[in-house]
Amino acid sequence: MSDTLLFSPMTIRGVTLKNRIVVPPMHQYSAEQGFPTDWHLMNAGKFAAGGAALVIVESTKVERRGCGTVGDLGIWDDKFIEPLKRLAGFIKQQNAVPGIQLGHSGRKARASRPWEGDRPLQRTPEIEDWDAWTPVAPSAIAHSERWPVPRALETREVKDLVAAWGQAARRAHAAGFEVLELHGAHGYLVHEFLFRALQPAQRRLWRLGSRPDALPDRSDGSGAGALAGSQAAVRAAVG
Repeated sequence: MSDTLLFSPMTIRGVTLKNRIVVPPMHQYSAEQGFPTDWHLMNAGKFAAGGAALVIVESTKVERRGCGTVGDLGIWDDKFIEPLKRLAGFIKQQNAVPGIQLGHSGRKARASRPWEGDRPLQRTPEIEDWDAWTPVAPSAIAHSERWPVPRALETREVKDLVAAWGQAARRAHAAGFEVLELHGAHGYLVHEFLFRALQPAQRRLWRLGSRPDALPDRSDGSGAGALAGSQAAVRAAVG
């Protein structure tokens, strides 16, 4: 067994994993106002206790308006550091490395949870910050005909979003996470900047995502500049 590569240690950028088994981020839809619950501790902890070397906590949102559902985890404020530190600390106690995925749902925000149906969330009195949870995207193009049209981001908001990724990385580091993953798939915000096929009329923000005044020193002529700017902000925050 010791000769099997799967069970041999490896080191990446100073982080050593005891084996090659990685638990990917899996959305639990169980947060309460962005805060992790005992469910998250149990879910991540069981994988760490079971012998995985790296356990990555689910997509945790860098902005309130980036939450996909009412059950999304959040990291858009310093108040989330201590609760998330509990998760990271328990994973470490099991001799595993804690990781976390940072994300933003973009135009797919404010949705029902999977078992409630794949549809936009309906306004209820229980959601006190409904207007602050307005879905945003590179351009005002809906996810599908069944979904509402998101509000198009302004240039200054793209700058603010890049900064939000950096601040989220800082908080994740302060909470004790040693590995960060940026969610850039599944039609969420970063993917919306990257994938031309999703945005036939999004020439405006396809360019904006890489304009020098929006993302300094990341002008490559494509929406990939939005991702590059976010990556740069994360590197600046945690090294």
